[in-house]
Amino acid sequence: MKKILVSYEDIKKINSFSAEYHLGINYLSPFILSDFCTAISIKNKSEAKLVLDTRAGNNGLLQLISYSIIDNKSKSHKRLLPAGCIAISRLRTYLHQIICFSERLAYLCGVDSVIVSSEFVVLKPININPYELTLILLSKNVQQYLADCTAGGHHPRVAKDLILRAPVEQKDLDYASKNWQKFADSSEIYLTAQKQVQDIFNHMD
Repeated sequence: MKKILVSYEDIKKINSFSAEYHLGINYLSPFILSDFCTAISIKNKSEAKLVLDTRAGNNGLLQLISYSIIDNKSKSHKRLLPAGCIAISRLRTYLHQIICFSERLAYLCGVDSVIVSSEFVVLKPININPYELTLILLSKNVQQYLADCTAGGHHPRVAKDLILRAPVEQKDLDYASKNWQKFADSSEIYLTAQKQVQDIFNHMD
């Protein structure tokens, strides 16, 4: 178990007794996640045709479990994920519920954006591509940080501002830069295979 000492002044400054929050801001690294992305929040339902819940995020891959038309009665599916962005779930981060929604994958889905659960934080890459950002999010260092920062019992979550403060190591940047094309190719193959399977079962009706 990781232990830290927090001064009374620091507690007053942040106005939080959350051990997870103080663990998160105690990490030291040459970079933080917000150096490579910004969080965006768009709630316009009318711009998207597909709805995805948190199960659609599978280690960065787009998993078409909840591939459906928008349900206007839905309360939790109200965040827009535009093409070229990433969605990472704040809920149970150990499940790696991350969606890389690149321009190419959006094209294969025939849409410019999708509607995702409000549990997702939507990240727009800065000076890197969405595949690189996804690999950074999946790195062991960032995942350990998210685990340390997750708070709550039945529905453990990590705060959005703490996600953006995730420490990023140079070695993880180098790995992402070297391997993103392989990940991109795999993501496209994975999505295409799912769509083909869907077509097979749809024609069985």
